[in-house]
Amino acid sequence: MLDTVDLVRRMTLTIREPEKLALAIDRIHDRWFDVDAMTYDPVTRVLRIPFWNRATSKPPVNPATREPQPFDDLLEIYDAGEPTVEDKEHIGTYTFNVIAYSNRQVVINADPNVRIGCSVSSLHIEFGPDAIDQLVAKLARYPEADATRSESSISIRPPGDAGFAVELLVGADGYTVFFNSGWHEEFDSEGEALNCVVFGLSSSCRLAVTYRGSTPCGWAVQSRQGGDWKTDSVTRLLIFPFWRRPRLVFKQNDLVASPPQEP
Repeated sequence: MLDTVDLVRRMTLTIREPEKLALAIDRIHDRWFDVDAMTYDPVTRVLRIPFWNRATSKPPVNPATREPQPFDDLLEIYDAGEPTVEDKEHIGTYTFNVIAYSNRQVVINADPNVRIGCSVSSLHIEFGPDAIDQLVAKLARYPEADATRSESSISIRPPGDAGFAVELLVGADGYTVFFNSGWHEEFDSEGEALNCVVFGLSSSCRLAVTYRGSTPCGWAVQSRQGGDWKTDSVTRLLIFPFWRRPRLVFKQNDLVASPPQEP
């Protein structure tokens, strides 16, 4: 079944516009890398930095051998000049902090006290998959779901008439998740946005839609709490046919596995 652990696996994201660097930072912030594992090819002019794609308190190691786990992601900077590395601590492994681009210079700051810089002909960074690619890959296991994607969004419609569509929109400043084209919430974190999508596609979520006549005008997201339902968030239209009699309709998906209930 689809779950949030699977969703953090990576494919490819390409950054060519400076305004998209915020998404890049969100993708690698607090991820560990090893300075000694960096490589630069002067022929292809590509700087490669392998890293571990999960945010952990320490660099991942094999629990049996205590050896470092293999890297599972890769950051590549194209059209790059010979990189410079300022490493004051000389401890090998560090966590990414931010990536910046200005005056044809890419600068990566990492903790503690590491700065990696290189000149570039143009901004071209590739690493990890974006949130939409992650969802598309996992939805291949659910051919019954009707998924429509664009470069910056994906809409998922589970089968049947009892459910509701879940949409993810990726913007320059963050992520927005929509349920039934009405309820919506904005997220700064990719992980939180993906968790919300998975929640909406599971039977642990219920959407209470208020209609006035045939017009939907209110959406309440509810979560299962034991045998009861708790309202977590509400979105309402400001203008609606208030003279119409209200009608409440419950919608619920059951496409993905629900998280275990608290005892």
